[in-house]
Amino acid sequence: MLSHAIVLDDRLTAGVVGGSHASETIAEWIEPIWSELKLESPTKSPWRFKILFIGVNNSEKPNLGLKEEFKKMESAFDKQFNSIADDDKPLLIAIPYSTWKGVMDHVGSKYPTILHFGCHARTSGAKLYGETVQPQQMIPAIQHHNDFARKNGHAEILVIVSNACKSDMHAEKLLECVDFSIGHRAPLGDRQALNFTDSLCSNLFKGMNFAGSFGIAQSVSSNGYRLHAKKDSVKKDPVGTSRRW
Repeated sequence: MLSHAIVLDDRLTAGVVGGSHASETIAEWIEPIWSELKLESPTKSPWRFKILFIGVNNSEKPNLGLKEEFKKMESAFDKQFNSIADDDKPLLIAIPYSTWKGVMDHVGSKYPTILHFGCHARTSGAKLYGETVQPQQMIPAIQHHNDFARKNGHAEILVIVSNACKSDMHAEKLLECVDFSIGHRAPLGDRQALNFTDSLCSNLFKGMNFAGSFGIAQSVSSNGYRLHAKKDSVKKDPVGTSRRW
């Protein structure tokens, strides 16, 4: 399991990093030798997998490119799954301006495999609609949901992507309730965030393993992203995104 807990600043708009933190040095993320960690195989997700995109921007902060970010996901999704019948293809669901209760209501009805947050964040937590949500609130709710899903043959939440600054500290904690968690630990330009989402989704949807998908996405966006894993991230197609299990 990786451990990186230093966080610096908010996700910024217009594709640039500005302000006094722009010159902050980002410590290099060194990919572990996964085979030496001897982690368990990832939890298998039943077909058809679902991604829940939670895009929230609050008025006191710069606008985020959330519509464009979701379009990047849709484009990658369509390229891979366009030929599949609608009743059989995976689902990509967007819930804008959501509260944490709203997120969990959708989780309880849709049973997504991946939660993807596009939002602002602080050291105190993720900024959702009208509230700041801490990992301490999220972990028991997701654990309860996953326990119920497992007992009743539904898909569990296996991955949480926090595409926001000041999110790596939270991503590390959220690994307590999922197999993989991603966060960012330094100032993040909106263009970098969009590039990361585009690349990560494109490669995951093709069936690339999680470590490979993350590594490529990080290389075309920002070295501030961190992957936290408690399961083997080099297993082929770990969350069932390109084929039936």
